[in-house]
Amino acid sequence: MSKKLLLVFPKSFAMSYGDMRFVSHLIGRAGLLNVSLPTVAALTPPELDVTIVDENYDNVPYHPGWDLVGITGFHIQLDQARTVAERFRELGVPVVCGGPSVSVSPERWRHFADVLLIGEAEQTWPRFCADFLAGSHEPEYRESKYFELDICPLPDYSGFAPETVNRYFGGIVQTSRGCPFDCEFCDVIAYVGRKMRYKTVDLVMREIRQLAAMGLRFIVLADDNFTAGRQKSREILHAIKKFTWGRGPRVNFATQLSIDAAGDEELLRLATQAGLNRVLIGIESPNKDSLAEANKNQNVRSDLVADVVKFHEMGIMVMGTSIVGFDHDDLSIFQRQFDYFMEAGILSPQPFPLQAPDATPLKERMIKEGRYLEWQSDLPPDRLNNFNTFTLTPKQFTVEQLEQGLHWLIRELYRPINVLARFNTWVDQFEQSPYRRDLKIPGNPLDRQSLGVLGRLGKYLLLRGSNDEKWLLKQMVKTARSSSHPQRFGFAVTVFLQALNTRYMLERLNPQIERVKYPG
Repeated sequence: MSKKLLLVFPKSFAMSYGDMRFVSHLIGRAGLLNVSLPTVAALTPPELDVTIVDENYDNVPYHPGWDLVGITGFHIQLDQARTVAERFRELGVPVVCGGPSVSVSPERWRHFADVLLIGEAEQTWPRFCADFLAGSHEPEYRESKYFELDICPLPDYSGFAPETVNRYFGGIVQTSRGCPFDCEFCDVIAYVGRKMRYKTVDLVMREIRQLAAMGLRFIVLADDNFTAGRQKSREILHAIKKFTWGRGPRVNFATQLSIDAAGDEELLRLATQAGLNRVLIGIESPNKDSLAEANKNQNVRSDLVADVVKFHEMGIMVMGTSIVGFDHDDLSIFQRQFDYFMEAGILSPQPFPLQAPDATPLKERMIKEGRYLEWQSDLPPDRLNNFNTFTLTPKQFTVEQLEQGLHWLIRELYRPINVLARFNTWVDQFEQSPYRRDLKIPGNPLDRQSLGVLGRLGKYLLLRGSNDEKWLLKQMVKTARSSSHPQRFGFAVTVFLQALNTRYMLERLNPQIERVKYPG
C-alpha cells in the first residue's frame, strides 16, 4: 500500500515586484507555477503517492493521514515554513525540509524539521526516500558534489489539482545552474556553485512543450545567468526559435542574464526571433565605485545606458533590478538611480535595499565590521519583506534614510507621467534601431486568455479605475500605435499592469507614501 506524501510550498506574505496580487483579478491568473516540487515529485519512488500544495493558492490540508510532509522555500518564507512544519509535527507527521534556504542556512531550519536535505534534491531526495521506505533514515542528508543536469527528470505536475494549475499565468523552466561571477551580495554560488551546468536541449524543450500543453503561454527560463555560456544559450535559443515559429501555441519567454550579453548582437537577434522578449538584468547601480565594491565587474566595464539601449533596439523589454545602500553610496544615490532608469528607458525598474544574505561574503564582512543586523523578528509574517527589513547598517546614511530613500525612489519611478516617459523612450529607441527593419519578431495573437485580460482590464477601468490610471493607459496605447513592434500593445498592457501592481505594493508598504520626502 502506497504511503501518502504531501509537498508544500509555504505562503509568502512578502511583497515584491513579481507578486501580482493586485492585478490577479485583472489577468485571471497570478504567479508562476512552482517547478521545484514537481521536480521532487518526479524523483519520488512509486511507493509514495504525491500531493503538491502551493499555499499561495490552496489551503494546506492539516490532518494526521499523511505519512510524510516535505517543505521547501526561500528565507523570506521561513516563518511560515516553521508554522506549517510545527502543525504537522503536532499531528505526529514527520517533516523533511530542503531547498536553497535550507542549504545555505540549515541552522535556521533545523529546530523545526525532522530531516534536512542540504544541497540539490536530485542527489539528496532519492537517498532519503530509500531510507524512509526502509524504516530508518538519518536526520540530515548532504550532497557530496555537484552533478551534471543531463540526469534531471521531467517535472511531474500531476500532484497539483488541475484547477490549481489554471490559476497560474506562467511556468518555469531551468536550463542551467551556476554563475561564473562572484558578486559580494549574492548567495547563488553558495548553493549551486560557480561552474555552469546545463540540461540537454532535448530536456529543455520537453519541459517547454509540457507547460505549453498545460495552457501556459508565458515561460521564464529561470537561470541565474542564461547567457553565461554563450554556445549553450545559442543551442537552446535555436530550439526555442523552431518551437516558436512552428504550429504549436505562441509562447512568450523571459529570462535573467548579465549586461555583458549586450555585446553579442547575434545572440540578441536570436533571442528576439525565439520570442525571448523580456529580460531581467541586475543593473545594481550607476555608481561605478559601488559596482567595484560589490565585485560586479561585468557592470563596471559596461556603459549601463548604451548596453540597455542595445536590448531595446532588438525589441527586447528590459526589467532592471538595482540596489541602494552600498558603502560608496551617499544620499545622492536615490536621485542618481532615478535619473539612470529614466535615461535608459527601462520599462520595469526594480530597486531594492542592499541586503547581506546568509553564506555571502557581504554578510561575513558586515559581521567583521560590526554592521550586520539580524532579520527583525518582531515583525509579523505579513510585514516581513525585503523593503522594510534590513540586514546591515549603511556606511554613509542611516537605515531609516535607506528605507525613506527607497520608498521615494519607487514612488517617483512609478508615477504615471514617469512610466509613460520610459515607455515613450523605449518605443523611440526601437523605432530608431538600425536593426528594426530586418528583425523577425514573433507576434502576439489575440487568444482567449488575452481577450479575457483585456475585458477584465476594461471593466476595472470603467468601474474602479482612477483618472490617472485611465490617462496612463490611454497615452501608452497612443504611443504603441505609433510603433512597428509586433508586440507593442502587449508590452503596453504588461507595463501598465506592472505599474498598477507596484503602486499597490508601495501603498501596502507605506500608506503615507505621498508624504515621503527625499532623505536628508
